Amino acid sequence: MGERDKPAPLPLCRSGWSLYVHVPFCRRRCPYCDFTFAVVREVPGVAYVRAVLTELDGRAPPFAAQPLRTLYLGGGTPSLLPSEALHLLVQEVAARFGHPQEVTLEANPEDVTPATAAAWRAAGFTRVSLGVQSFAARHLRWLGRGHDAAQALAAVAHLRAAGLSNINVDLIFGLDHQDVDDWEGELRHLLDLAPPHVSLYELTVEAGTRLATWRRRGVASAGASEDLLLAMMARSEAVLAETLPAYEVSNRCQPGAHALHNLMVWQGRPYLGLGVGAHAMWRRDDGSAERWANGNKVLRYLRAPLEQVQVREDIDPLTHLVERLFVALRTRTEIDLWAWAPTRALGELMRPALERLAQQGLVHWDGQRLVATARGWRLHNALARVLMAVCDP
Repeated sequence: MGERDKPAPLPLCRSGWSLYVHVPFCRRRCPYCDFTFAVVREVPGVAYVRAVLTELDGRAPPFAAQPLRTLYLGGGTPSLLPSEALHLLVQEVAARFGHPQEVTLEANPEDVTPATAAAWRAAGFTRVSLGVQSFAARHLRWLGRGHDAAQALAAVAHLRAAGLSNINVDLIFGLDHQDVDDWEGELRHLLDLAPPHVSLYELTVEAGTRLATWRRRGVASAGASEDLLLAMMARSEAVLAETLPAYEVSNRCQPGAHALHNLMVWQGRPYLGLGVGAHAMWRRDDGSAERWANGNKVLRYLRAPLEQVQVREDIDPLTHLVERLFVALRTRTEIDLWAWAPTRALGELMRPALERLAQQGLVHWDGQRLVATARGWRLHNALARVLMAVCDP
């Protein structure tokens, strides 16, 4: 492997679990969003948190034999929750399991003020993920966002002044009427902000969103071509490689600033999702797993948070191993197959697929350890298809 293609070392998450709380409340419906959300005039913050804590007490016992390492509030718009609700949630979680190593709040830039930033720090948050999405006014309008570039800059300043310097900034590329030079301008703004972590997401059009309707009706364009998207990814690497090297297909950070919560999920550690529309995964000792997901009705959840599981799935050991591998290969994690496989026999079932991927230049594989190549990242869907064929040859 050449020096430029060597993966930067990533910490291996060998124990512990993660807690995710989905906060569905939003001020508006963004046209591209297909997450579970509810547009409300008044956020039932404390009531929602109390329901989450009820669910936590009912579902946490199988997880609690290991340490809780991260807490992540996603949405929706978690920064809409009042400070008293956020403080209650973090402190009650800490009272049950100890204060997690990383506590993240997703926030919209317009919600960040000196007062809210200070309150979040006092509540126990250690990291904030800002949904900036773009610095260009025309793109922000098209995306239906409620902030402008000045508010994004101010949000970062307010967080740093409050002592919350562990900041992630989200940007989206592949927008209508966006070319490579436009995207480089976004990246240059990002460098001026100097966040320790960034997430760069390709715009995807999901069924049921307003954006899907716009495209179907011809109101929006058909979207960026594959060649244009690849050119934007290449420009990201050219502009950011020195200061924010990539450690996952869509994520870059300064050394040591990895998102621990995401890293644990990508490496297959168990996670408990609470709240409306939240997902969870529990691993069993035999290598099998169970996944489940809550329904998306807020009032039902507030009335009976422990009765909202609508989807439950059992995953056999081979399928679970394959899924863990192709997710982990989105990162620069070096995987020891024989440590990850619950039995030698299951590991041997993977060998032909890994040898094929190595021949195609998608992974480095020495018979024990594997890691994705730069080509494997660019063609991750092809890599995943080879792995999934092991389960359904």
